[in-house]
Amino acid sequence: MAKIIAISGSLREKSFNTMLLKIGVSHLEAQGATVTVVDLGELDLPFLNEDLESKDENGKIVFPEKVENFRKLVTEHDGLFLATPEYNFSISAVLKNAIDWLSRPGNVLKDKTVGMVGASAGPYGTALAQEHLRTILSILAVRIVNRSARVPSAYQNFDFATGQLKDDLHKNRVHGVADGLIEEINRAKSNNIN
Repeated sequence: MAKIIAISGSLREKSFNTMLLKIGVSHLEAQGATVTVVDLGELDLPFLNEDLESKDENGKIVFPEKVENFRKLVTEHDGLFLATPEYNFSISAVLKNAIDWLSRPGNVLKDKTVGMVGASAGPYGTALAQEHLRTILSILAVRIVNRSARVPSAYQNFDFATGQLKDDLHKNRVHGVADGLIEEINRAKSNNIN
């Protein structure tokens, strides 16, 4: 059974991307995955600063407690389902900061599988943010699901009363990314990659 961490790169309470994340999480769980949702606002990671790190008597890097706990949680999972907003054609600072901490020496993202989705008010539906996120993750030796779900014109495409997408096209794309994530995790497990 796939164990997946789900993260929205938005801190906003009524975020399109948090709604999109919930749609993906619901589908992942319906497919038998165990999903742990991590709220980056509640996690409250400090900004990456090597001055916050120390070394133990064996020379191993010791991270701030919140960072250590987050890194440990990631090591206990097979992959990540990420919902990224697009801010100035890139990913959010809070998502980038989380990735930066995970990639510090002992990169806990290495060989993890990641599926990504995104929604924005604009006409491109986080296309540029997802491309930037793919670039960042590929440098970190992450397996990225080769499917995408981008929801443009989010004000028109979401039903805010229910938190659901109004049309099956976008919902099926989110489900496709979730399915691809499980398939890639299972493939990696069968090949003893992870």
